[in-house]
Amino acid sequence: MATGARMHQTTVRFSADLWAQLEHEAQRLGISAAHYVRDSTLARLAYTAGQRGDHPYGGQEEANSSRRATPADNLEESAAVWEQARLARARAKTVRTDARAAQARVARGRAERPPGVKAGR
Repeated sequence: MATGARMHQTTVRFSADLWAQLEHEAQRLGISAAHYVRDSTLARLAYTAGQRGDHPYGGQEEANSSRRATPADNLEESAAVWEQARLARARAKTVRTDARAAQARVARGRAERPPGVKAGR
């Protein structure tokens, strides 16, 4: 599958019990149900191509060189995202505090001026 290529969106219908099994297995692997379906589709396409003797997805060297993401990889990525969010919240708090202090200084400056006198004059 080409990286960065546009993806086609479709609707697939599952019985309730099949969907429950799909969600359970995807969750166990630490991936989304959509990711599980894409991987399963790719595996089926590769299998049928192999049965025909085709090799549309590269040779054995390519298969060995690409490592599949593991649940541990997902945990590391998740931890990084949570840390980014924590840093963003801390920065937003600092910006809000600084903005409120600046607003308070401006308000105090206005209150200290005599009526009719504008700032900077």
